[in-house]
Amino acid sequence: MVEAADRIQALVREGRCEGFGSVVLHYDDHSLTLYWKGTLPEEMEGLPHELRRQVAIDVHEALYSHDELRAETHRISALELPGLHITRVGPIGDCSGLRVSVDVENNLARARREIESRMRLDFDLQPPAWPAGHHKPRHRQARDVRQVQR
Repeated sequence: MVEAADRIQALVREGRCEGFGSVVLHYDDHSLTLYWKGTLPEEMEGLPHELRRQVAIDVHEALYSHDELRAETHRISALELPGLHITRVGPIGDCSGLRVSVDVENNLARARREIESRMRLDFDLQPPAWPAGHHKPRHRQARDVRQVQR
């Protein structure tokens, strides 16, 4: 299964195939799903048939290609919105849009209003990732509350 996904990705990396969305591995039933925007190019067309001898493969239409999703991810990640901290942006598994996570201390409704895209955006709250050994700076108010409770 992993070998099949690697072969698909190798063709994509060679740059001969426009429209690649993603490959999703399904370990529970030893299958994979290939998402592709548009018609499979000639170079790719025969590969799923060949690989089906090793693994079950479903090919689905992708609304956006990997390149389109990556470009929009970078655009949204670079937005400077005072008081709104985007913690993560990435493609939805079926290539239908992007998932945008904002810091749990932010207003989700505001994020939905201010972060716009031609793509579908799903929003959620997620704390920022902090490097190992580093801690998020504490707010003075939070320290004061703990001191009062002691």
